Amino acid sequence: MKRYIAFPAVAATVWAQQAGQSEAEKALRVQVDRFYQLMLDKKYREAEKLVADQSKDDYYNGGKPEFESVKVLKVEMLPDRLHARVTMSGSIARLAFGTRQIFESRFETHWMMEGGEWRWFIDKQAGVMTPFGRMNTAPQPGAKPDMTGKAPELDVLMNSVHLDRETVTLSANERVATVKLSNDLPGQVSFELTPASLAGISIVASTRQIPGNGSASVEFRMVDREKATGGTVQVIVAPLGRSLPVKIQVQ
Repeated sequence: MKRYIAFPAVAATVWAQQAGQSEAEKALRVQVDRFYQLMLDKKYREAEKLVADQSKDDYYNGGKPEFESVKVLKVEMLPDRLHARVTMSGSIARLAFGTRQIFESRFETHWMMEGGEWRWFIDKQAGVMTPFGRMNTAPQPGAKPDMTGKAPELDVLMNSVHLDRETVTLSANERVATVKLSNDLPGQVSFELTPASLAGISIVASTRQIPGNGSASVEFRMVDREKATGGTVQVIVAPLGRSLPVKIQVQ
């Protein structure tokens, strides 16, 4: 007599759904990798083929970030399995104070099934997350604009990301000093350090991404007393474009 393994109907259904979702996610990752590789290669016309029809005008008219690198952090399939959110991180080149700077950025992208394949699109209903909060880019007809993401006045804005001190002193007895960088805005900002190191002094940031109402620390450590002469390090905050100087003195 033949024997068969019987799976409960519910278990079989769950297994089938998980398998289907896994295949859909694999297909999505292939498209995401393909799209951003074309962006890295600056082949924008080829990348256009992976843009949903509803977002082609925005893609044409919008600026194209100059990516140095990019990677997928998280893939989230939505319940209808026809839409997805993909969280990315990347190194993006921008001009700051007349020089080309590389900034680390974390961002969310949106994807939808169209023509039997995954395509990138702009979800205007989701709004755009900025350092000032989420801005709604598609208010309902006749509705008042969503001002929850309204930017503050310029003087308030320029003081919303700040250091707890602007000068640190290193010596044979105190070889380590830490500067705290606080973000009083409701949305995330990032920062770069220029230069990234000084002679005889290592510079290490706890993170380069500061969440809304969060903080980060930058450690200055004297590793070679003979070579250490001190100097000034600029903390360049994106997307504000503000530069905060930290003076390092050596005794």
